[in-house]
Amino acid sequence: MQIKNTNAIFNSFLKGKISKKEAVNAILVYLFQNKLYFGLETMGEDDFNDFLIYLIPIIGKSFENYSKLECSFATYFQSIVRRNKKNFHRNLLLKKSKQNFIYHVSKLDYFDNLEKNDCENLRVEEKIDTKQSFSNKQLLIIALKCAYFLDDDKIKKIAEKTGYHERYIWNLKKKIDTEMASRYEKNKKRIEAINKRYYLKHKANIYARLQSKEDAVYERAQYLKKFHSMRWEKISHKTNLRFIVPTNQFLSEILGLKETVVANAIVRSRKYVQNMETTKN
Repeated sequence: MQIKNTNAIFNSFLKGKISKKEAVNAILVYLFQNKLYFGLETMGEDDFNDFLIYLIPIIGKSFENYSKLECSFATYFQSIVRRNKKNFHRNLLLKKSKQNFIYHVSKLDYFDNLEKNDCENLRVEEKIDTKQSFSNKQLLIIALKCAYFLDDDKIKKIAEKTGYHERYIWNLKKKIDTEMASRYEKNKKRIEAINKRYYLKHKANIYARLQSKEDAVYERAQYLKKFHSMRWEKISHKTNLRFIVPTNQFLSEILGLKETVVANAIVRSRKYVQNMETTKN
C-alpha cells in the first residue's frame, strides 16, 4: 500500500494533476503519517519536525533526478530518506555540540574575546612569549573565572600546567558552582523559554506548510505561523542570555588573595588575547 501511494503522488505530479509544491506537501504528509515505514519512528517530535523541513528542497530535487529505468519512485525515494536521515543526524550532532556555548555570552566585554580561548579550551598559557608568561596563580584565576565550563579533562590539564592538585581545583569549582547556583538556574530558564518558542515556531511552520488554500484551517495555520514567528523574534532579542561568571571579589575570598590580584590577572589575560587578535590581523 505504501509503495502504491508513494508512486501515486509522483505520477499525479508527472501528469500535471498537481503542482510541484502540492506534490512536495503530499510527500511530507505521507512521511508524517508513515514514520514506521520510513524508519523514522524513533525520532523525537522536535527532531522529526526539523527533519521534514530539512527534506523539503530534497524532495523537490528527487522529482527531477528520478529515472524510471532504475527502480520505482517509491524505492528511490525511500533510499533518499534513509540516506538523508544519516546526514541529518550527523549535522544535528555537530550542531548540538556547538550549542553548548551559543547561549552563554559574556556580560563582561573582555569575555567576548576570552570565551573560546579561555573558557572552552583553556589554552591561554600556550604559545606565550617569555616576557608575557602568566604565573601559575594567574592561570588558576583565569580558569576559575570560567568555572562553568570546567570538567574532569580540563581540570586535569590545569593541574598539570599550574602544579595545583586536582582535588584543590575541584573544591574551588564546587564553591563557585554553589555560589552561582541561583544565577545558573535563572539562565537555564531563559534558555528553556527560548527553546520552547523555537519549537513552537518550527511546529507552526510545518503545520502551515502542510495546508492548502482549500483547507478550512489554512487561514488559522498561517496566523499561527506568523504569531509564533513574531513571539520567537521577540523573545530571542529581548532575553538577555549571559555567560555567568563569578565576581573578582568572590574569587579573591576563596583563594585568599587581594581582589586587585584577581583583577590584574583577568585584565592581563584580556590584553594578551587582544594582542593575539591584533597579531593575527
